[in-house]
Amino acid sequence: MKVGICGCGWLGTPLASHLLAAGHQVVGTKRQSDAAQAWSQSLGAPMVPFDVMAPDYHHAQPLLDCDIVVINIAAGRRNADFDSYRNAMTAFIDHLAQAGVEHVLFISTTSVYGELKGQVTEQTPTAATTASGQAHEAIEAHVDRVYGERGSVLRLAGLIGGERHPSTMLSGRTGLSGGSEPVNLIHRSDVIAAISAMIHQRQWGHVFHLSADLHPSKSVYYSWAAREMGLTPPEYHPSAGDGKWIDASHTLAQLGLTLRYASPYQMIANGQVTSDDPAPK
Repeated sequence: MKVGICGCGWLGTPLASHLLAAGHQVVGTKRQSDAAQAWSQSLGAPMVPFDVMAPDYHHAQPLLDCDIVVINIAAGRRNADFDSYRNAMTAFIDHLAQAGVEHVLFISTTSVYGELKGQVTEQTPTAATTASGQAHEAIEAHVDRVYGERGSVLRLAGLIGGERHPSTMLSGRTGLSGGSEPVNLIHRSDVIAAISAMIHQRQWGHVFHLSADLHPSKSVYYSWAAREMGLTPPEYHPSAGDGKWIDASHTLAQLGLTLRYASPYQMIANGQVTSDDPAPK
């Protein structure tokens, strides 16, 4: 199959490498022309410059010629205009459908569950409370309206892998709240394995989500992780009550997957975040 990956960054680039190794044709996108050219030369696959906030569909034609497009575009972490992001993404999905792209996979976030507490499954109704969560909730609904049984959504818990781990940002901070809340994390290699399985098995018309099986409290886990990484542990205020914990057992069963990193404690080895990606299947 010819797979487009819209957004080849921290997750999209190793996903592209994995799919190429599995025998697929891959077209990727980056916002900057020079980055797109460098990526194309490095991986030996087409890369087109494309910015969903200012789309140039003429130069993005190779993406529009794909059988499947994985939409992996984040709004940005700081000062994001989530209304503009939502509008741009829904217009992009409309354009993919009009161009004849058969299937769309939207990479979303478990923040669409908002402040729910306790066990959260794929069937739990969304209840987004943040601007980011509400934007993703609206985009998911648009995928369903436009693509129906030809589109799927994959909601991801907090992402870890390579150099990325929350403890690097939490190190040394004090007075943090929510220390008793469960941790919901997923390793990049398990995300890549899941996306690959969805494509190979043609798992369309579904909402999936991913998180590791084990959910220690934030205060326990992030303090441990910081010490393992040689960082100053964060300090949390005493807190009561529990947050949500993401139960991905249905997703894993439907895709026939076993997580490589079923526990967040496995995601750090020898003081470093694990960075291995799954072997091609």
